[in-house]
Amino acid sequence: MLSVWRDSTSGWKRNSNGSRTLSYDMLRVAAKKDGEDRTLFYTSLRRRYVEHYLEIAEVLNFAELNKTGFEKIMKKHDKVTNLHCKDDKMRELSGKYSFTHPGKLEAMKKSVEEEFARCFWSGDVDHAKEELRESLRELVIWERNTIWRDMLQSERRVNAVVAKKAGQGIKRYWMPSLKPVPVFVSVIMFLIVLLASPALFDLLPNISHYHPANVYAAQRSLSLVVLVSFLWATEAVPLYVTALAVPALSVILNVYVTENGKRLMLSGDAAKLAVSAMCSSTILLIIGGYSIASALSKYALDKTVAMYVLAKAGQPSQVLLLLMLLAVFLSMWISNVATPVLLNSIMLPIVQGFSAHSLPFVKCLLLGIALASNIGGMGTPIASPQNAIALSALEGMQQVSFLQWTAISVPLMLLMVILGHGLLMFW
Repeated sequence: MLSVWRDSTSGWKRNSNGSRTLSYDMLRVAAKKDGEDRTLFYTSLRRRYVEHYLEIAEVLNFAELNKTGFEKIMKKHDKVTNLHCKDDKMRELSGKYSFTHPGKLEAMKKSVEEEFARCFWSGDVDHAKEELRESLRELVIWERNTIWRDMLQSERRVNAVVAKKAGQGIKRYWMPSLKPVPVFVSVIMFLIVLLASPALFDLLPNISHYHPANVYAAQRSLSLVVLVSFLWATEAVPLYVTALAVPALSVILNVYVTENGKRLMLSGDAAKLAVSAMCSSTILLIIGGYSIASALSKYALDKTVAMYVLAKAGQPSQVLLLLMLLAVFLSMWISNVATPVLLNSIMLPIVQGFSAHSLPFVKCLLLGIALASNIGGMGTPIASPQNAIALSALEGMQQVSFLQWTAISVPLMLLMVILGHGLLMFW
């Protein structure tokens, strides 16, 4: 039960079993006249104060969240109906019992902090607040993709569709994702390299030793690389369009040669080679890795595991080591770029209550997460696209299985994490 309840006439009131009972128990501890085991009673009372502080914080968050939600609803209502009743409704809402006298909750919160300081910190309110606020890390609210929210989004998209006759009030946009200026610059650079590449290749030493077909294909390949690089860097077109255009452009520009390198490959054979390269095991491995990462993120499994592990931490050195090990583990299965973002979102609510003298430790946490995420990127073949590319490069020489890769990398990663942890703690 919460230590406060809602009364329709007088707003929020203290429960008789809430702060008053805690204050009475505090006096019993201070008087040293209780016949029970004082140490056990002392620990139990400390835990009850923390739980009571959490309850007050939850009620404050609940009231603020509902008030914000009501304000957004009224704002949307005014926008849809072209009315201006939000301000009146908000003033009317402020007189309702659910949001009356929020200062009472703040006063109750302050009272708990002061009593906690007198009982456990010899009147030091700042240290008492720091301990109580550390317990608030359990109040981190994760945004989740739920079926209900997806249904609402789908319904809004359907409701936004309005049928109109052709030419009546319909604005036509030609490829809104297309950026004309970057596309024009990319094409100009492509043409410049394509026309200038023969003269540039003539300046290379020993170019005459290569077959003309190879030289021709190399010139076209250089032009294609320049075009794709500019399109990718400027995002002149969506990135997936640039990626899917590479096989088609490589066939059109005749960049493929036969195995003996003495003639250009026919268009049909070149198309088969390009499509087979797009469907290689390396590409499918990378896609599978990103699919696993997406599934973990969608159902918040990664965050659940992270919060469970951090809840077991005690000393600052243990927190740093657990965060680094957690970053290594997560980077083995999801992107080592997404892992720091995930762990930072978990860590920031924890460190927000730290005092100024804890700044070096916060820096150690950030550096440890970044370092461990990079280390974990080599843990499995799916941890990073570079690993999959390295595996494909070894196919003709030595076949390395998933288990062999992991068996070699995991001990090395653990050693690097221990060394990094020691260096950060020493620093």
